[in-house]
Amino acid sequence: MIAVGADLPPRIFYDRAAPYYDGVIMAPFKQGFTDQMEAEFLSTLFPDGSVLLDLGSGTGRSIALLRERSYRVFGVDISPGMLHKALDRGVRSSVLGDMSRLPFRAGIFDGAFSMHGGLSHLPTMEDKLAAMEEIDRTLKRRCVLMIDVPGPYRKDRGNTYLVEWEAGDEKIRLKGYAWYPEQFEEVCRVLGFPEASLLGDYSLDRRFEKESRRLILVARRHRGKSTHNPTLPL
Repeated sequence: MIAVGADLPPRIFYDRAAPYYDGVIMAPFKQGFTDQMEAEFLSTLFPDGSVLLDLGSGTGRSIALLRERSYRVFGVDISPGMLHKALDRGVRSSVLGDMSRLPFRAGIFDGAFSMHGGLSHLPTMEDKLAAMEEIDRTLKRRCVLMIDVPGPYRKDRGNTYLVEWEAGDEKIRLKGYAWYPEQFEEVCRVLGFPEASLLGDYSLDRRFEKESRRLILVARRHRGKSTHNPTLPL
């Protein structure tokens, strides 16, 4: 095993991880959260027939799961290597891009989601808000937004933290940046989502607590953008 080197930019990190992502890197996680569980969780959030955007679509696993149901799902990912793995899976609705400039028209998606910390590489609140505003540009007025990131109060996390994965004969490292409940509250206020909740796991019954391993925002907008300030339950 080659020693860990410097922190990698997200594109290079995921390019190097791509050949091992599904079979090796995600295998321990999927023991407790199977593909079937992921599909069922996402299906509880989005109405049947929704046109969705997968943010950080990776190898296309979530897209493949949802297209077996009644959804049309498009994806965007920063890593060409991940997109090649998605093609191997038969997923051809993902494109190369990043959150600062999404290659989609305005107001075309019924919902958007990001699984497994896909938005954890934004260092500042300004970066986070700019990305969320760009995501919101692609959403219809009536929509659902779900963002899944690691719980910020975990012992193995902090305001900044390192993600280390084994990729073949080397260890690769990426710096991550925490999201906090008050930051999600600010996002919902700015984007006009009057209905929002925080989950601590992949179930609508699991409300976020400081001990939670996940921090999952589920936000809904039923009409036009609201000026109501949402209060997110902890």
